[in-house]
Amino acid sequence: MSIANRFHLFVSSCTVTLMYLALLHVVPTLKATALLPPYGEVAFAFVGTVGCYLLLARILRVFFDRLRLARKLLLGAEYVEGTWIGCFTTPTGEKKYTIEHFEQTLDGVVIRGEALTPNGVQYAQWVSIAVSIDAINGILTYTYQCDVHSRNAPFQGIAVFQLERANSRKPPHALSGYSADLIDGVRSGNREYKLSDGVLDKTAALGVAKQRF
Repeated sequence: MSIANRFHLFVSSCTVTLMYLALLHVVPTLKATALLPPYGEVAFAFVGTVGCYLLLARILRVFFDRLRLARKLLLGAEYVEGTWIGCFTTPTGEKKYTIEHFEQTLDGVVIRGEALTPNGVQYAQWVSIAVSIDAINGILTYTYQCDVHSRNAPFQGIAVFQLERANSRKPPHALSGYSADLIDGVRSGNREYKLSDGVLDKTAALGVAKQRF
C-alpha cells in the first residue's frame, strides 16, 4: 500500500469513528430539540462526513509535513528522509564522495545530491526525476538528471540500491548499489550510510564521509 493510500485510509478510519459517535449522540439530541428536521440526519451525515474528512486530512497533513516524528511513524520501512554519505571511484581512478539529501513528503521523495573531491570541489550534482521505494523487497530505484562539470550538457541516469535495515519493518540505515549514466551505461558502485534524519551542511557531511571512507 502506498504512503498516500495509508494516509487516506487513516483519515477515513478517523472520520468513520467520529461520525459514528456524532450519529449516536449528537443527532438524537438535535432531533429531540427540533433543531433537525425529519430525514435531516441524512443531510447531516453527508455534510458532516465530507467536512470531517477534509478537516482531518488538512490537520493531519500539517502534522505530517511539519513533524519529522509523524513522518517517521507513518512511513515506517519506507522512511529515507535525511542526509546520506557515500563514496565511488571514477573510471579514471579518482575518488569522489557523495552527499545526498532525501526530501520526503506525502507526495513522494526528492533526492538532491552532489559528488565532491577530497578537497571539497564539486565534481557533479544531480536531482531525482522519479523515485520508487519497494519496502517489501527492500529496493530503492530512481532516475535522475545529472550535471558533471567536465561535460558540456546534463544527462539522465538510473540508480538502484538495496536497503540495508535491521528487519523488514525498520527504515534503512545504509544503501548498497549502483548508478548508471544513460550516455554510456557504465555502472558506478556506491555504498551510502545515513548520517542524519535532517539536512546537514555539506562541509560537515564531507568531513564525516572522508573519515568513514
